[in-house]
Amino acid sequence: MDSEQLREYAHKMVVDFIADYYKMIESFPVLSQVEPGYHKELLPDSAPSKPENLEDVFDGIRQKIIPGITHRQSPDYFAYYPSNRSTAGFLGEMLSAGFNIVGFSWIASPAATELEMIVLGIFPENYRVLKVDSSSNFALLSEVLSEVISKDLSFGLISFFLYATVGTTSSTAVDLLLKLAKISKILSITCASMLIMHMRAVLVNVESTVIIMAAWRKQIHFE
Repeated sequence: MDSEQLREYAHKMVVDFIADYYKMIESFPVLSQVEPGYHKELLPDSAPSKPENLEDVFDGIRQKIIPGITHRQSPDYFAYYPSNRSTAGFLGEMLSAGFNIVGFSWIASPAATELEMIVLGIFPENYRVLKVDSSSNFALLSEVLSEVISKDLSFGLISFFLYATVGTTSSTAVDLLLKLAKISKILSITCASMLIMHMRAVLVNVESTVIIMAAWRKQIHFE
């Protein structure tokens, strides 16, 4: 596919296809109505010997793929993370896919590294990165969190979100979740404001998460 074919197909098929999908998304059942193994009856047993044109490909998507999709972008979808994409974001995704930037380091793509640093520095008052070190195996200490919250309160600010971790990708740090959650509870009592605590569970499986949640419920009374 050359540049002109890309231009033609992207406009007529991909963009129009997505726009039409969003225009009619409310007409689809949120939860897919297909039965397990439904694709076996619809797809051939072997790959095609010749390439298909894109019109046929998109016809196949309409007939064979869309019926098997749970439509998370539907306004009727309320599970997990409802409507976590935007149509405006698609344009950025297209640019990102076109450039295919791999921002491992500055030299890998200077624009990506420098833009990230500038954007993160534009709104420093809206978030705070709490420092950790090797003395706690890079886990966030409850004392550090308490100190930061107290400092914020002295300026008339109320903390509302904490991003804790069970296995940070870079250091495999595990935060002391129960202690951090207790601080959240204290804040909700003293300031009538809930500190939302999100857990990034890289190193735990579903079973471990259930165990952790059960321990929380025994030791902390959430209301």
